[in-house]
Amino acid sequence: MSRTLDLCQKAIYCIRCETVEDTPLAPFSKGGKSRTDSIASEVFLLERENLFQKSKNINKTKIRTNTIPPFLKGARGNWRSYLSNFKLNLPYWLIVAIIVGITSCSYDPERQDTALPQQEEPAPAQETPSKESPKSTYATSVYLENSGSMDGYVRGNTQFEDAIYRMLVDLNYWADTLALNYINSRPIPYQQDVSQFISDLEPQEFQQRGGNRGNSDLNKILTQVASRAGQGEVSVLISDFIFSVKGSNTEELLNNQKISLYNTFRQQLAQSPFSTYIIKLSSAFTGSYYDKNDRPLSLNGVVRPYYIWVMGPNEALQSLRQQIDFSGLDGYQTSYLLSDGSASEPPFYTVLSNTLNTGSFRTDRDYASADYVRGIEKVETGRRGETNQFSFAVAMNLTSIPAEESYLTDPYNYQVEGYQLDSIIRTEQIERVHPRDQALIDGKASHVLLVSTEQTNYPDLSIALLKQTPAWVVNTSSTSDTRIQRNEEQQKQTFGLLYLIEGVEEAYEQVFDNQDAYFTATVSVKR
Repeated sequence: MSRTLDLCQKAIYCIRCETVEDTPLAPFSKGGKSRTDSIASEVFLLERENLFQKSKNINKTKIRTNTIPPFLKGARGNWRSYLSNFKLNLPYWLIVAIIVGITSCSYDPERQDTALPQQEEPAPAQETPSKESPKSTYATSVYLENSGSMDGYVRGNTQFEDAIYRMLVDLNYWADTLALNYINSRPIPYQQDVSQFISDLEPQEFQQRGGNRGNSDLNKILTQVASRAGQGEVSVLISDFIFSVKGSNTEELLNNQKISLYNTFRQQLAQSPFSTYIIKLSSAFTGSYYDKNDRPLSLNGVVRPYYIWVMGPNEALQSLRQQIDFSGLDGYQTSYLLSDGSASEPPFYTVLSNTLNTGSFRTDRDYASADYVRGIEKVETGRRGETNQFSFAVAMNLTSIPAEESYLTDPYNYQVEGYQLDSIIRTEQIERVHPRDQALIDGKASHVLLVSTEQTNYPDLSIALLKQTPAWVVNTSSTSDTRIQRNEEQQKQTFGLLYLIEGVEEAYEQVFDNQDAYFTATVSVKR
């Protein structure tokens, strides 16, 4: 800015010099004639003098506004001369005004040496990246069983409809393509969209879709759906998964169904590996329930279980489970994943040396590092009134295990040698963790297993998380449903479910030669 003003002053100075040279001579008041300037010209000369003085660092002469400069005192016709010169210099003033206007308007923000400080322009608005996860590359087909036994779930507004609607919406965002079907004796394609599919969930619509609704063959249905999963597709089957058997020897008939299902899955898995994710939900049921003797029993608003089976490539199900919250579906209860045998990393684990212990011990440096402790020594039992017991805690990271939280925290699913497994709790539920132990488990462990013993020889510890049928499957399954109208336990159960799932489990074990356990962790213990 200062440089711009200097340039303007120099331009004005040049113009004024030319003007002064052309100004008529003015006589001094004492009669002497010489080349003089008029009052206006003298003002210009003063400005020129100031410019020279500035360059030589000479102090400017202060001019009082209420006095006339000494060399002008006594001049005749001073005022008329001033006015005359002002009129003569009027074109000059106009030119100066134009030059100043042009100079001020010719501000070039790109010239940093002459420009005013450049104001930052607001950055152009950037589009917020979409948080929506990209679609998968997997084609997905949904099969809803429309046999007569399913009518009770779609009469009126039910949790069943809400859960299926939510799942289909999420699947539609996740899947590359989504095909909707009814199924009983055969798949029946549905050509309209998801919202219309849900609107049509009524017993009358089930009847209109046709097929053999009287007696659904669950083995046949699973064969058709599993074959699609074996071709690399993600297949979703929604059903009550009730075996249809007729005869007095129920268990023998159910066992025959189990073998048949084992054969179906073994063939499909041998051709192309896939995983099966079994989700248990519940909903109000109003309609006819057909017991094992195919006798219709009327239920009104009774909460009944049903299931969603998702079958497909292992990586597809991993993506699906990460992006769709099945546990958030209305009526969700639990789930069970049968893996295709893909290898997984062994979990991190470490002994907690100063937390939840009874008795004392030291770290065995032969089995320890800066990141973990997997060996202890110099063990002593509890003191000061404590029972003759020794216990210690082992922290583990179980987040990569494909099992529900209820499965991971159930001691029934662990095989422990040398000690008794007292409890399994999440790390954040521990009220007090010693600072040294906190550094070991922060961001590394999800659960803590507490083990104890009454023995005095203190053997090594071995902990294995078994691959076995979850307890909820055993508790949900039944071999009799003839009293379901009044028996609350039977109302919460599914006839023959254990045989159904065991047949699938055995197929996985046979084809993939699965280990009996997800992992085995050992701790060296020395007295």
